[in-house]
Amino acid sequence: MPAETTTTTEVDPFAGTLDGQVAELGYSGQSVFDPASRAVLIDQLAAARERLTDATSARQAAENALAASINDVASAEQQAAASGATTQTQVVHAAEAKERLRKRVVESYVLGDRRLDIYTVVDDPVTFSQARTYLESITAAENDAMAQYRQAVAALDSVQRQLVDQIAALRRAATERQAAVDLTGVLQLQAMSEVASYEAGSHVYVPGFRMPVAGPAHFIDSWGFPRMAGTAKAHWHEGIDIMAPVGRELVATEPGTIFKVGTVGLGGLRLWLRGDSGTEYYYAHLSAVAPGIADDVRVAAGDVVGFVGDSGNASGGPAHLHFEIHPGGGAAVNPFPLIKTAWGAAPIPTQAEALAGPVRVLGSGPMNVTGTLRAPIDPGRLFEIVDDLSTYPQWLEIVARAVPEADGSAWSVDLRGQLGPLRRSKRLRMVRTVSTFDGHHGEVRFERREPGRSHSAWVLQGEVERDADDAVLTMRLHYGGSMWLPILDRVLRDEIERSRPRLIALVEAE
Repeated sequence: MPAETTTTTEVDPFAGTLDGQVAELGYSGQSVFDPASRAVLIDQLAAARERLTDATSARQAAENALAASINDVASAEQQAAASGATTQTQVVHAAEAKERLRKRVVESYVLGDRRLDIYTVVDDPVTFSQARTYLESITAAENDAMAQYRQAVAALDSVQRQLVDQIAALRRAATERQAAVDLTGVLQLQAMSEVASYEAGSHVYVPGFRMPVAGPAHFIDSWGFPRMAGTAKAHWHEGIDIMAPVGRELVATEPGTIFKVGTVGLGGLRLWLRGDSGTEYYYAHLSAVAPGIADDVRVAAGDVVGFVGDSGNASGGPAHLHFEIHPGGGAAVNPFPLIKTAWGAAPIPTQAEALAGPVRVLGSGPMNVTGTLRAPIDPGRLFEIVDDLSTYPQWLEIVARAVPEADGSAWSVDLRGQLGPLRRSKRLRMVRTVSTFDGHHGEVRFERREPGRSHSAWVLQGEVERDADDAVLTMRLHYGGSMWLPILDRVLRDEIERSRPRLIALVEAE
């Protein structure tokens, strides 16, 4: 195990006469600083660029295949539309019911239920009588799905039932191709991150690497800066310092195992993380470790492991995390390139801004996103549009599709969001639960309701206010799950603003 040579603020890298110098100092076996530790690794960078080229090609192929599937589904649904709006809704509803039933049967298989003779019946919507012997042995959820499907196709003729089969199969293919897009998008993101890391001078790349400090923080490239000059413990900096308030959450940079939790002289309260990649990480100057964190404890990437502090020789200086990266448990490498890549293109706060930021930034609750726009349009007409989910695909891009059910109180909605190459899609059944407008203020609320299914909460709420000659629209989206968290916060706010000209055009078209 490398010697723990951490320290920071007895010689502050952000102020003082030694700022920016490289020290040829060492103690406790530390070698003389090697300027090559900052060099770009040309061979690794070239290989990473080749992987990015391959990943980009795979992503484009997956996108093309998905686009073809979406067009196929649209064509089949247009064919159903030729029979009338009511019939189209019935056919689409039946196709969705069939897909739910197929998923229930597949879930039974995954859970070990071998009564899969029912699966051969699912693809023939006419011969439900053949399934009776199995209905007594399948789960209540499967029973409900079967009943919903049978009810959905009961009023359809043979041609319409063939359309049900066709649409269900096309949607299943589109779902599989969407999964391929998601996977290739993640791989493309990973390849982009790898290239950026090596371009920045990193000597290691860890897929999925996370910032060890949650929330806004300040950091610079202080690798090699002098520390404790003029003392017996003079050395050069083998890590970087990430400034944040005392008590800010520290998280695991990758999945791994915690070890060597305890207190040492210079580093104060510290811990090590041995990542599953084989890379080891050193966290120092903590104010506390997180509940349950101890030697040999397994953590996932993003799990809170401790809290920013000023223990050890950081006492009296600005609170921060001293952070080191040791590939394979060996000598330290400069963490800055990997940290900067994980941080992204956003501006880095100043030290004063970071230290004045919130103490805690991570919550376990749901996400609530709000977007607002103002436009010189009639509030009443604006509310009519916001009150009808069927209009949303015309002005809000995250809503790719919204098909009303027969009574008009519920919609089958496709949501699609993309952040860089990472894409998410989701089909929801949304029910309008609130709809009021008094001429000055209006409110509409849609909630996810999936009979017979447990699911994450989705609530979309729109408020329209009259303000002089303008109308102000505030959209709020509540999401109780986790898969969309990287997407929603950025996408909804951006799309509300981008939707302004489309929404104005839609209002004025009437």
